[in-house]
Amino acid sequence: MNDIINAVIMGIVEGLTEFLPVSSTGHMILTAHLLAFDGERAKTFEIIVQLGAVLAVFVLYFKRFLRFFKLTPGFMKQPGININHIGLAMAPAVVMGLALHDLIKKYLFGPWPVIVSLIAGGILLIVAERARVPVTAETMDDITYK
Repeated sequence: MNDIINAVIMGIVEGLTEFLPVSSTGHMILTAHLLAFDGERAKTFEIIVQLGAVLAVFVLYFKRFLRFFKLTPGFMKQPGININHIGLAMAPAVVMGLALHDLIKKYLFGPWPVIVSLIAGGILLIVAERARVPVTAETMDDITYK
């Protein structure tokens, strides 16, 4: 019965945080810690719940995802975001993740690093909002490679 209650609470946390500009993974890590929900079952549950959220995003933006893979002559010059934008955006994280995988797993998945990261991220969001930097892209389709 305790696993069912944990699953409901974790599902609610994931559902509430996935579409907000906060770390749903960070909130899941903190929630699991507070519930003492750990071990392989907890990790598997977190992966499945987040897979559900990713699939929901995919369904919601299905047509946009299809457009990512529209590779025609001159596709780099087509208006709108495409798979190249995604690759360029992911490249630094992939390189750093591969290079620092062991350190990340060892030090960054505990509750304290997550709390510090959530607070720092919140402060950065506030600073960015107040900076009033000129907006160069009104929609996702206005994003350039630069």
